[in-house]
Amino acid sequence: MFHNNSGIQNTAVGKQALMNISTGDRNSAVGYRALSDNNEGLDNTAMGYQAMDSNQDGEGNAAFGANALGSNVFGSWNTAVGAN
Repeated sequence: MFHNNSGIQNTAVGKQALMNISTGDRNSAVGYRALSDNNEGLDNTAMGYQAMDSNQDGEGNAAFGANALGSNVFGSWNTAVGAN
């Protein structure tokens, strides 16, 4: 959470997890680069190697597995389970 400005109630476990969070709230990221590009996204959960790593502003997403929802940038209310 290197760039966190005003985001609250975020949890990050793993190298570069939620690295670019700025104003997003209530996000949980577990794993290397999980939710790493998330900037303003809200209420997202990502678990796994690079899970949802491209998400920037999407909200209410859940990704479980390596690269799950890895191409999601702005989409909301998606769920992905499994690799890629």
